[in-house]
Amino acid sequence: MLEVLHEFPVVALIGPRQCGKTTMARKLEDNITKPILYLDLKLSIDLAKLSEPELFLKDHSDKLIVIDEVQHKPDLFSLLGLWWTKSRRIAGF
Repeated sequence: MLEVLHEFPVVALIGPRQCGKTTMARKLEDNITKPILYLDLKLSIDLAKLSEPELFLKDHSDKLIVIDEVQHKPDLFSLLGLWWTKSRRIAGF
């Protein structure tokens, strides 16, 4: 998983409920030196932080942003797709 994070600007962990996705994301803290910002969108306080998602992501672009329960903010998927495309162009992919 760490190799994928170094290569791609957006990574999704998908799987059925209770299979360990959140646990795997939390374990990143043990292996990454970059600051990690963890959002759990089941929590209204974290969901509110993404009221202006583009600005929030830009302000925290120096961090690894982990967004748990992203399905609670479905409009975020298109923004992440645009972010992915822009990052690939900048990197020359």
